[in-house]
Amino acid sequence: MKEVKVNMNFLSYKEDLIRSLIDILSIPSFNSEATDKYPFGINIDKALKKALDISSSLGLKPVYENGYYGFADYGNGKDLLGIIGHIDVVPFGDLDKWVLSPLMPGIMDGKLIGRGTMDDKGPLIICLYAFKSLIDEGFIPSKRIRFIFGTDEERSWLGIKKYADQEEIPTLGFTPDSAFPLVYAEKGLFQFQLSSKCKNNIKLSGGSAVNSVPSSARIVMKGENTNLENSLIELGYEYSIQGNEITVLGKASHAAIPETGINAINRACRALYKSNIHTGLVDFIAEQYDENCVVYNPMKNIKDAESGYLSTNIGIINIDEDNESVLIDIRQPVTIPFREIEEQIIENADKYDLNYERKHYLAPLYVDRNSELVSKLHNSFNKVTGLNLPPQSCGGGTYARAFENCVAYGPGMPHMEDVGHKPNEYITLKDIELIFNIYKDAIYELSK
Repeated sequence: MKEVKVNMNFLSYKEDLIRSLIDILSIPSFNSEATDKYPFGINIDKALKKALDISSSLGLKPVYENGYYGFADYGNGKDLLGIIGHIDVVPFGDLDKWVLSPLMPGIMDGKLIGRGTMDDKGPLIICLYAFKSLIDEGFIPSKRIRFIFGTDEERSWLGIKKYADQEEIPTLGFTPDSAFPLVYAEKGLFQFQLSSKCKNNIKLSGGSAVNSVPSSARIVMKGENTNLENSLIELGYEYSIQGNEITVLGKASHAAIPETGINAINRACRALYKSNIHTGLVDFIAEQYDENCVVYNPMKNIKDAESGYLSTNIGIINIDEDNESVLIDIRQPVTIPFREIEEQIIENADKYDLNYERKHYLAPLYVDRNSELVSKLHNSFNKVTGLNLPPQSCGGGTYARAFENCVAYGPGMPHMEDVGHKPNEYITLKDIELIFNIYKDAIYELSK
């Protein structure tokens, strides 16, 4: 077949693309109360329908499946190229830290600011418009193209699992939900709960999502809190105080890169422990985690050549007078057996009389670096950017591992600030254009 030159005519689509992005970013699509009609809450359903409406307006055929997932198709052919992403987001966090209300996303200083600009609404919509520009240039793909919209990637993956059970699996594909040049290996991801019934003299709460490093943790004490405040000062931890309530401060980041954040739950537990205030969970966290809460000490040497060290995040904690529980996220090196890790956790938790419950597990992903999929995506990135960066592994868990022969591809770039799961999440207008051109060339190369 005669090759079609890929023109980089972003400006023809910029205005409509930005308008579509603002429309879908303004929907607060984080998980909320489920109903028979809305399995992940009404706002996720609204965002799913908005993504399908945008797809339809661009010439694709949309399919809606009971709020669990949706997809939009184009073209003919035996093979199916899948572009897979998610329209759910993590909660906004502290609204006072946003320069623009996340309910009213907009442009400031050359940046489009809103929850989901990078994770993952932004890159999904950019991919849609990049594909539309190819079709408008007369390109006829030899494969069918399917955009797949997941609904609860930030929590349990029930939507994409239902898709995999009921629909056609792509022959090959990518998810625009990680980093460039591409990710060929993703660590295993599992989340578990430790809990116990006990009698405590404190209340401790913190965190809003298990896959986010918590930026604050609130301690409520009975009586004087002077010793605790002294401990916080000695440890050099930031905090605020109001009456008998102390809020320990940290710094939010994604659990895939916990070393870039400051875990407020960890700091709260270390300060309580130093003040001789003990519960099973307080002692477990203070004794078993390092200062930065990235290293779980019994597993500090677990690593492999393909993906590096095991990392961990204490995401959500709740301690009251009668109960305590914590949700923890661990990223497993791709060649280390999961059961070995889980058995060590159970054995260690027993020492603190904590009950273990597995909540969620995703097996690691590994795609051969010499495969056609990896080679074509890598070449498109290098061609458009002029860079020559190697493919990489990561601790993130993306929809790439939901299917075989699928990898994560963008949108993060080396020059970009890490903004996922943080206040003031943004993407610059300049980077929207760059990412548009990379995805356009990649879709062309994979489907010509």
